[in-house]
Amino acid sequence: MVILIIFFTLIVSCFIWHASRGVVRNLECIEAALNELLRRGYDCGFLVIKVSYSTKFVQIRKYITCPGKYGIQLAFPNARWSKKYFPRIIQICNSYDTNRCRIDYTGELEFLYFDFGKDLKQASQCVKQILVDAFSVTCKTKLFIKLENAALWDELIESPDTHNTESTQETLLKSWNLIKKSKNKREK
Repeated sequence: MVILIIFFTLIVSCFIWHASRGVVRNLECIEAALNELLRRGYDCGFLVIKVSYSTKFVQIRKYITCPGKYGIQLAFPNARWSKKYFPRIIQICNSYDTNRCRIDYTGELEFLYFDFGKDLKQASQCVKQILVDAFSVTCKTKLFIKLENAALWDELIESPDTHNTESTQETLLKSWNLIKKSKNKREK
């Protein structure tokens, strides 16, 4: 009985670990994921695109400077794991627009920043090129895509404090209406 409980616990733990990495996608899903970040992300919300079975990842964050002025930005670290990719990624970003590409330090770590603004096409092309040219990703490679600090609903977040204005009662009402809508669709 104890062995069965241990076995069950291990299986559940593996499932939780696997699910926490993010949704499994491929290169074709990059633009849709970036769109989700641009629409639903709060200020400093971010999207992590991790290459399966490796330490390689790309991180894009959303910024909101004031109501209506927002965009997305690549933030790539020059860390121990990424040192060999860093020069190539600088080349890729500079090939799109040298004026929106900068290198800065966060603490002791150097970062490459590329500001895409609201340009989803350019962001998608650049991220795909980084994944393919720098990380050797193919169309069959599994990518784990995880969106953090974003609205649960499909709504445009364009103000820095949008996520603080909705009360719990409003959120519960939205979820109740969503449940009712889905029940009505199934009954039809």
